[in-house]
Amino acid sequence: MGLLAMVKKSKRHYAAYGVQVRRPWYALYRWRVILIAEPMTLLGYVSAANEESAIETAAEEFEVSDTLRNRLIAQREG
Repeated sequence: MGLLAMVKKSKRHYAAYGVQVRRPWYALYRWRVILIAEPMTLLGYVSAANEESAIETAAEEFEVSDTLRNRLIAQREG
């Protein structure tokens, strides 16, 4: 099996010789932020490095009050 076939078959990204390529620690991901309420509300999307920072960013960007911040969830896209 050639290297190209191995890369296409695998779900992870590999460089030459099968070494896994990782995103840098400072890479930002896209997060979907949802407010858990009745009914559930999609607030929008934010860019952040991890789930905690995504929730903090969304709370500031969408002006969520302090009492509702514990009802925010973030789902990473991709």
